[in-house]
Amino acid sequence: MKTSMKQLKSADWNQLENDVVMRIRWLRAVVNHSAEDPVNDAIAEDLILPAVTILSEFCALVTIEEDSE
Repeated sequence: MKTSMKQLKSADWNQLENDVVMRIRWLRAVVNHSAEDPVNDAIAEDLILPAVTILSEFCALVTIEEDSE
């Protein structure tokens, strides 16, 4: 299935942004409020690190260049 700009313009970008920000905040809260123990280390390894890796890959794909003016 091909994607067009017309399809993307009809996406609910505000909801997507809210969902992503909420999940990033949730991950941060889990990290900041979790004890350093084997169970939480497993959560970090199996859930948090893969999520952060995907976010990092996304950030690498979408570059923002500042205007030099």
